[in-house]
Amino acid sequence: MSCILFDPSMDTSDQTLKKHQHIKLVQRAFDEERFYIDLQEIHSCSNSKEKVHEALARLKDDEGKNVSPSDFLSIIELLGRNIEFTDIIIKIVCSAMQQIEGRFNINLTETDLNTP
Repeated sequence: MSCILFDPSMDTSDQTLKKHQHIKLVQRAFDEERFYIDLQEIHSCSNSKEKVHEALARLKDDEGKNVSPSDFLSIIELLGRNIEFTDIIIKIVCSAMQQIEGRFNINLTETDLNTP
C-alpha cells in the first residue's frame, strides 16, 4: 500500500482557473479590440535630439487592472493568433506615428519574421 501526502503546490486548480479566465479575456480582447500600447521613451546618450519610443503591448482585464504581458502573450501563442496580434499592434503603432514625432521600436517574434 502506498500513500501520497497532499502538497498544496500539487493543487493546480487555481492555476487552471486563472489560465481559463485569461483565455476568455484574450479572446474578448481580439473581438472587442481591447489591446493597446504604452510608449516608453528610449533616451540615447549619443543623440539626445532624436526621440525613440518602444511600443509595449498592453491589455487590461474587465476590472481595469493590467494583465502581465507574460500571461496574455503566452495565451495568444497558445491560440495561434500571433500574426493577427502583431498586425493589430503594428496598426496601433502606425496610428501613434501620425500623432507623435520620432522613431518607434516594435518587438517581433521569430514567427512574425518567418511569416509572409
